[in-house]
Amino acid sequence: MKILVQNVAPAETIVANEGEKNVATTSAKNMSNIFSDLIDPVLLKFIKKHQEDAINYLFDRVIGRNGDVNIKRSGAMLAHNMGLGKSFTIIAFLHTVFSNDKINKVISKALIVCPKNIVVQWKEQFNYWIDCPGRRLADNITITCIDGPSKCTRFCDVKSWYVKEEKKQILIMGYEMYGILVKEGDDFKKFLQNPGPDLVVFDEAHRLKNVETKGYKLAEKLRTARMILLTGTPLQNNLMEFYNGLHLISPRLFTSKEHFKKFFIDPIEKGRAKDAYAADVKKIGVDVLFNEVGVPKMEATIIVRPCKIQKELIEAYFDRMDPKTWEPPKKNAVIDYQAVSRILAHPSLFYEYAKESSSSLFEMMNFGLDHVKKNVLNLELSNKLMLMIKIIKYSQEVNDKVLVFSQSLLALDVTEKFLKSLSSDWKKQNAKGWGWKKGIDYFRIDGGVDSSSRHGSQIIFNNPSNPQCRLMLISTKAGSLGTNMVGANRVVIFDVCWNPTHDIQSLYRVYRLGQTKPVYIYRLVTSGTMEELVYNRQIVKEAMNHRVIDEEDIDRHFTMAQINHLYRFKYVPEDEPPLIKGDFSDDPLISSLVKNYGKAIVEVVSHNSFFDEFNENEVSEYDVVKCEEKYEKEVKKEVKKEVRKQKQKYKDLLQQMQCDMLKKHQGLSDTFCLLLT
Repeated sequence: MKILVQNVAPAETIVANEGEKNVATTSAKNMSNIFSDLIDPVLLKFIKKHQEDAINYLFDRVIGRNGDVNIKRSGAMLAHNMGLGKSFTIIAFLHTVFSNDKINKVISKALIVCPKNIVVQWKEQFNYWIDCPGRRLADNITITCIDGPSKCTRFCDVKSWYVKEEKKQILIMGYEMYGILVKEGDDFKKFLQNPGPDLVVFDEAHRLKNVETKGYKLAEKLRTARMILLTGTPLQNNLMEFYNGLHLISPRLFTSKEHFKKFFIDPIEKGRAKDAYAADVKKIGVDVLFNEVGVPKMEATIIVRPCKIQKELIEAYFDRMDPKTWEPPKKNAVIDYQAVSRILAHPSLFYEYAKESSSSLFEMMNFGLDHVKKNVLNLELSNKLMLMIKIIKYSQEVNDKVLVFSQSLLALDVTEKFLKSLSSDWKKQNAKGWGWKKGIDYFRIDGGVDSSSRHGSQIIFNNPSNPQCRLMLISTKAGSLGTNMVGANRVVIFDVCWNPTHDIQSLYRVYRLGQTKPVYIYRLVTSGTMEELVYNRQIVKEAMNHRVIDEEDIDRHFTMAQINHLYRFKYVPEDEPPLIKGDFSDDPLISSLVKNYGKAIVEVVSHNSFFDEFNENEVSEYDVVKCEEKYEKEVKKEVKKEVRKQKQKYKDLLQQMQCDMLKKHQGLSDTFCLLLT
C-alpha cells in the first residue's frame, strides 16, 4: 500500500484503494488526466492543482480509470488538510459524474452525511457553484436538505430522492438525522442503507473513528459500493482509528487488524517517543508536493505564568482533604482538569464552581475565596485573560479580525462580561468610537446557536467592508468544524483540549483557501499546570499524525511515562525573564507582549518547532522504495504462511477422516466376526 500525500499546508492526504489486498497507487504527477477531459470549463477555471489531482484520484477509485462505471468499485478517503476546499472538490466531482450521460445512468443519487451545523452550508455551496445566476452549470441536479422535525415531510423528501432515477439528486443530512431515519422503518433502511444511494460522502469522517459507536456501525451496514470519506484529521487518538476508516472504504485491504498493527502501528508508535530506536522511525515514506494556501502562518504557544491567587487556588485544590475522613478525595483527571481550567480562565469561575459543589469544596480546600468574590471583574487575577484582551486590542489597531476559541462556555461568558465592562473605556480610547456590543462589534457561536443564525453571523463577520465586526467568540467543539472564517486572520486558542483535533480544526477556520492576509495563531497555555501537561500530550498525539501523513520527523520530546504526570504543579518565579524560542520577527505583537507584560509570560515557543524535521532522519526516495519493497515482501511472507497453515489444516482434517473411517471399518469387521461365531 502507498499513501499519496499532498503537503498543502502542514498535511494533506489522499488515501484511496480498490478492494484488492495490495494496491500500488501512482503519484499525482503520473495520474492520467481523467477529470479535466470531462469537467465543465467554467468549473475548471476555479479548480486548483491539488483539487484536480484529488478528483482524478476519486474518479479513478470510485468510478474507474476508463469510466467503466459498471465494474464494482471501492471507496476513497480524501484527507486534505482543513481549509483546502474539500467541499468544492466534491461538488466539482459530483457535477462531473452527474453530467456524464454514461455514468449518470448508474449513479444518479448521492447522499452527503455531515455535522448538522453545516448542512445548510453544503446546500448553499452547491447552489453557488451549480445553480448560481449567470453560471448555471446543470438544470436537472436537485439538492435536498433533511433537517426538519416532520416525519411525513422527511419520508416524502427521501422517497422522492430515491425513486426518481431519471433525475440527478443529492440528499444532504446530519449524522444524527441519518441515525434517526434508518431506525424509522424498512423503507428508510431501503432508501439509505440497503441498497441505499449510488454514492455516499461522509464529511468530517473522523467521527466514524470508533467501531463501537452507532455512527460507525450504521456506516458499516451501508451496501453502497461507492463511499468517500472526507476528513482534515484522519488521526485523533490512535492509529487503529485510521485502520477503522480504511476498513470502511476497503474491507479487504488488510488481511487483519493484527496485520495492520504489525506493519504500521507498532513502528509508528515506537517512533513517537523520546526513547525510540532510530531504525524504527523511518518506516513510512510519502510524496510531498507544495503549499497552496499562499499566505504565511505563524503559530506561537505563549506559556502564561499563573497569578498568585491562581497558584494558591491550584495548590489548595490539589491538597484538599475530606473534612470527615481527613483523607484526600479520589483523583479524577477529567473532573480535576475542568476545575483547574476554571481557575486558569479566571478564579471567579472556580468560585461559582465551589459554591455549587455538593462535596463542599470550601471546607475541603481550607482556602478563603472572599477575595475572588469581591474581584469578579479584575483582569489582574488572570494573566491569560489579560493577554487575550491585549491581543484583541492590538488586532483592532492593525485592522485584523480575531477568532477566540474556548472549550469552556463559562470562559466565553466571562470574556463577554469583561468586554462589556471595558466597552465604555474602549470607545474613548479609539478614534472610531467602537465599543463591544454583541451583534455589532462581536458575535458568539456555541452549541445553542442554530444553523441559520450561525451562518448569518459568519456572513456579517467575513464581510471586508464591515471592519467594526472584529471579534468572534467560538465554542471549540461547536465551531471548530466546517466553518469558514477567512474574514479573520488572528486566532486565540484560549485553553487546551484533551483531543488535539479540536484545536487543530480551530486554526483552519482562517488558514484556508480564500485567506489573503498572513495568519497568526496564539495558543495560551498556563505554565507548570495540568494544562501544560495536557498540551504536551497533544504534541505526542499530533506528532503521531505527522509521522503517518507527513515526511517530517519529530524531535521526540516526551516518553510515554511523562504523559501520566498530570498532578504536578511547578511555579516559575516572576523574576525569571521570558524565554523566546523561535523567530517571531514577522509579528510585532509577540515582542510587544514580552516587553510590556513580561511578568505574565514564562516562555514563547513556535508550535511548529515541535515538528521540525531532522536532516539525519530525512526520508529519501530510496527510503520510500525500500519501504515498499519490504512491505510487499513481508505481506507475501504472511500470505505464504497463511497458505501453509491452511494446507496443514486440510492435511490434518484428511488424516482425521481416514482414521475415523478405519476405526469405523474395524468396528464393522469385529461385529461381523461375532455374528459368525
